[in-house]
Amino acid sequence: MTKNYVITGANRGIGLALVKELAKDSNNRVFATARDPSNAKDLSDFAKEHSNVEVIQLKDTTSVEATDEAVAAVEAKLGKDEGIDVLIPNAGVSYSFETTLNTSPEVYKDTYNINVIGNLITFQKFYKLLLKSNNREVFFTSSVGGSITGFIPHPISPYASTKSVINYLVRAFNVDLKNEGFKVVAFHPGLVGTDLGNVAIEKAVNGDFELAKKLYGLITPEESAHGIVENIIKGLSQGKIDVDHLWSYDGTQLQW
Repeated sequence: MTKNYVITGANRGIGLALVKELAKDSNNRVFATARDPSNAKDLSDFAKEHSNVEVIQLKDTTSVEATDEAVAAVEAKLGKDEGIDVLIPNAGVSYSFETTLNTSPEVYKDTYNINVIGNLITFQKFYKLLLKSNNREVFFTSSVGGSITGFIPHPISPYASTKSVINYLVRAFNVDLKNEGFKVVAFHPGLVGTDLGNVAIEKAVNGDFELAKKLYGLITPEESAHGIVENIIKGLSQGKIDVDHLWSYDGTQLQW
């Protein structure tokens, strides 16, 4: 039986790796969003070679109108009574590593707009397609950096605080939508060697990737995606994880 996925921020990094990992199962149909598919060469080339992957333009996740257009594009490709089984709001940025006090308000606004508001709009707008499915699972890309109890003392306040908000929203969604059969999970993808992760490594350990691997468990996007699919997505359906905790890509329970 076909399982329909939507992944935002799928043009590179963890999002692209998730598309490739999920596409390995021919029963999965993956709708992968990109701001400009013509510039998302790796994703577009992969989709051409895999009939179960379709690229959807989502010009701006922070735009209600652009997200409505993406939802309509996905809906047009689904059968009359088909819905989305799994939504993975994955769009995110992190480009400031100043101290909390020295980070400009504009950086906070920009980071919150994409990491929080954009992903919130994604869920709000794809909600109607999730309702058509009996599965109704949503997996938000969060981070251990947003943990309050397990606070990490690095200069990542704009990014980390957005993940704290995501963690709160996930808990609130589960309360609000429990009677509708939704299961909403927040997961930590690991410290991943993506464009975003590499900048963090540069700031934290002066670009020493071997040291980062020893200290922080640096992994590849492919390793992260494999763990997310096996331990988080499949783990939820298998009862190995729940919606009441923050989870790492390797199935480890983390602190909120």
